[in-house]
Amino acid sequence: MTPPHTMNATLPIEVSGLVQGYPGRTVVNGLDLSIGEGIFGLLGPNGAGKTTLLKTLATTSPPRVGTVRLLGHDVADRHARRAARREVGFLPQDFGYFPSFTALDFVRYCAWLREVPRARIDEAARETIRRVGLDGVRRKKLQHLSGGMLRRCGIAQAVVADPKVIILDEPTVGLDPEQRLEFRELLRELGESSAIVFSTHLVEDIAAAADTVAVFSAGAVVFRGTPDALASLAGADERGDSPIERGYMKLLAQEGVR
Repeated sequence: MTPPHTMNATLPIEVSGLVQGYPGRTVVNGLDLSIGEGIFGLLGPNGAGKTTLLKTLATTSPPRVGTVRLLGHDVADRHARRAARREVGFLPQDFGYFPSFTALDFVRYCAWLREVPRARIDEAARETIRRVGLDGVRRKKLQHLSGGMLRRCGIAQAVVADPKVIILDEPTVGLDPEQRLEFRELLRELGESSAIVFSTHLVEDIAAAADTVAVFSAGAVVFRGTPDALASLAGADERGDSPIERGYMKLLAQEGVR
């Protein structure tokens, strides 16, 4: 479960009055959200605004209105934003990479971008490659890796050197069942000392790994609680293969999503 926080302690992620979107379209409107250490799972239908929110938390999209604080740093300030980025790891749905880099070189490069001290880069990259199960292909070029291996390399670049905030957008896409189990174990380990936010369409990943789950719909949080609390919403005749899936489907129906 998420560790308790002392009164007035600075939370890793604090969002107030966030308005975000694109020209002619508001995706997130007036969102307030706070996230502490542990694993925060984000569910929601396509178009709900999950990716927009995660890009904003990762500082790749500046807020249009409102405040985003990461580890106490207001990301509206350029210097504070740079300080925050040293402690933030981000895996977007489609991450860019250099095909001619080896897996190890790519993770080293990402550690350098995060300003990991030069003396620690090699050790940090090697340890992270091992943790995501890529040690056997660390010398292979990225262009020769399978889709699942590439995804694990993306996870590696996000978690290298144990950043205090880790943001993962659909991290288990392309992973086989065994790899997903290993990923959940890694999440639990990292969640002991970091704030992890991950979005997924795989409700079972939320049930197995998340301390807290939020359901996002039309740019707003319509549910926040434990996976068990989401499962408790399930109706006897609701569609789904598990209690949490049935609870999620029930909530979407109440929101008029389906």
